[in-house]
Amino acid sequence: MLGPQGLRSKIKALILLVTLVIAFSLVAPFARAETVVATVGVGSRPFGVAYDSLKGEVFVMNDGDNTVVSFPMPSAQASASSAGTELIITAYSDAGLTTPTSRVQLGGSVYLVVSLVDQSGNPVVWNYPGAVQISLSVPAGSLSATVVYITFGNSNTASSFGPVVYIAPFKPGAQRIGASTVLAGIVESTTMKILVLPASAVN
Repeated sequence: MLGPQGLRSKIKALILLVTLVIAFSLVAPFARAETVVATVGVGSRPFGVAYDSLKGEVFVMNDGDNTVVSFPMPSAQASASSAGTELIITAYSDAGLTTPTSRVQLGGSVYLVVSLVDQSGNPVVWNYPGAVQISLSVPAGSLSATVVYITFGNSNTASSFGPVVYIAPFKPGAQRIGASTVLAGIVESTTMKILVLPASAVN
């Protein structure tokens, strides 16, 4: 007869087997070439895994330290990075986003859109679970948001978040607006130079 300890070990092994069978049955129809896209450290003696398709996160249960570890699904982000996806920032003089510009008058405003593009400058649609989180920065002036997102089915922040308003300082000169994100553990960043000028030089 099995003692309590042996029975517990058998039950854990059975739970792990059932979890793996279910996970394989869900993933197998979508499987392509088997490639390791990332190695992620978890806890001690992992014994269960779950995937949240709404958040694009993987959860791993660890028996050794009684913890649950979560992390973004590596394959989605790796796919975007391997395709040579880059960020670009475009400034527009109007809220309708019809007139690109690289100038703004002192104290004036422009509308910013961050896009995902390939190496040829063509839009890249984000078709993976979760969203691309992008951080924005500028040395002078102000931004209506410093964190924006590109969500599933979109290629830019305007479609999923709306344009970000940049209000220029009352000091002439060149300002560099920066945008950065992380894809597959790699930081992707870009900057855009915008000239802050007197109104007479902009119009």
